[in-house]
Amino acid sequence: MEFYDVRMWFVKQGDLKYISHLDLQRFMQRALKRSGLPLWHTEGFNPHPYVTFALPLSLGQESLCEMVDFRLTKSMSVHAVKSAMERVMPYDMRVLAVAQPIAKAKMIAYADYTVCFHGWTDQLDRVTDFLCQPNISVVKRTKKGGESVVNLAEVMQEVSVTAQNDKLQIYLRLPAGSTVNVNPSLLVQALEQALGQSPYGAAITRTAVRTADGNIFS
Repeated sequence: MEFYDVRMWFVKQGDLKYISHLDLQRFMQRALKRSGLPLWHTEGFNPHPYVTFALPLSLGQESLCEMVDFRLTKSMSVHAVKSAMERVMPYDMRVLAVAQPIAKAKMIAYADYTVCFHGWTDQLDRVTDFLCQPNISVVKRTKKGGESVVNLAEVMQEVSVTAQNDKLQIYLRLPAGSTVNVNPSLLVQALEQALGQSPYGAAITRTAVRTADGNIFS
């Protein structure tokens, strides 16, 4: 059967950041069914709508650039698809855009994040000095259950820090994708250990997904 690929961008904010990736997959399949779109289904004993996420988001993190791919059995305008999905998506997971996919998920190389610490404005100098170190070693768990040591100073890109309105924010770019993936929560843990205190209400938000050349993934 002929099918048409569609990519939808959406946000994931508020309490919905506590929905696991598995639950998000289930929700998206149900939302697609409720939308009334002509969905293409997988074949086999348990057919279900084809749904795939390019870069799963960690539990507890928010995102302004989530994306999901699905397939339709007939061609439709992106405006019609967006309208159908907007009717079934909650506000904290609102639809940003719909388009035909251009890049494949394997082309994802980096992701941009903001890491916000409430009440840490007095730590600006210490955090800045910490980020300027040539070696920020952290322990990262591997997919096979093992551990490896990663030097965040070597993999972080576009790092900057600001302090205003009782908030300290770090902006950074980290490796992401199927080959190398560094979670920004590792930086939070390293800062807690270095400063000897835990931040109140530390919040991580993914703001962009990029290809190896630095362009926005589309």
